[in-house]
Amino acid sequence: MTKKKDLENYRLSRPPNFKLVRRDLPRGRKAGALNYGVSLAKGDILVFLDAEARVDPDFLVGVSHHLARSPALSLRLRVRDPKNKLQRLYSGITEFSMNSLFRGRYLKGLPVFPNGSAFAIRSKVLRDVGGWKEGIVAEDLEIGIRLYMEGVDVEYVDDVIVETLAPYSWKDLFIQLKRWAYGSGQLLPYSLQMAKKGLRGIEGAIYANQWGVYPVFLVVLLIAGLLSPLFFSSVYTWIGSLSLFLISTLVFSVRSNTKEYDIRIPTLMISAFIIGYISGLMKTGFNWKVTPKKRGIRR
Repeated sequence: MTKKKDLENYRLSRPPNFKLVRRDLPRGRKAGALNYGVSLAKGDILVFLDAEARVDPDFLVGVSHHLARSPALSLRLRVRDPKNKLQRLYSGITEFSMNSLFRGRYLKGLPVFPNGSAFAIRSKVLRDVGGWKEGIVAEDLEIGIRLYMEGVDVEYVDDVIVETLAPYSWKDLFIQLKRWAYGSGQLLPYSLQMAKKGLRGIEGAIYANQWGVYPVFLVVLLIAGLLSPLFFSSVYTWIGSLSLFLISTLVFSVRSNTKEYDIRIPTLMISAFIIGYISGLMKTGFNWKVTPKKRGIRR
């Protein structure tokens, strides 16, 4: 189906209070598009979702309720309608991330970062901090760091759910993870400024660089296990080091609440994180690719 036909179908089906806009000159990466939308917005509440997002009819009621007491919200993501094994695994990883990296950290009083696929903020707050930073690959991570440095707390909301789609193929997932890691590495010098805020800020800086921390941890365990016979006479040290590595990789490969697992998950994640994070640190050229979420879609 052509873009012209897509637009025509949209015009026929959209609610009367919806407006579709396009930029004549795309620039500034995704952040540029977001800033363009913000410049046209007239309301007090701004919500940022991916194109494939689906929400309940009372979604905005829940968002406005929470924004009445908080300046910004990171909303719960949930994968809908997983079709294949990869998407089921990705769904489990998403649930784990929401429970630990968002809900768990919020309950412990640690900094919560926006999720670019499910984020809401008061328009005045966004404009006061300068909007989205254009040209950045991980624009949601960057604005999360900036909000924290400006003293704006982001609340994690568990009862307002945004349904999304998972990558369809292993290659698509690799590209997506590499992009996330690239954005993290690109922002390393900036994220380290959070350490000025004390222990809470140090933890936030570590979180912002998790894409580099995870693979380094696993690679160090593997190297320690392989080299331990050269430095330790006990075979138990060698077995213990490699066992820690295997247990750690198993955590990456197991889907939450099921016995389903796939060793390709840790292999893909570690390689994507290492390549992406180092590329971001070196600021090599980056070609943005939208992650396909359905069979046969390529952009």
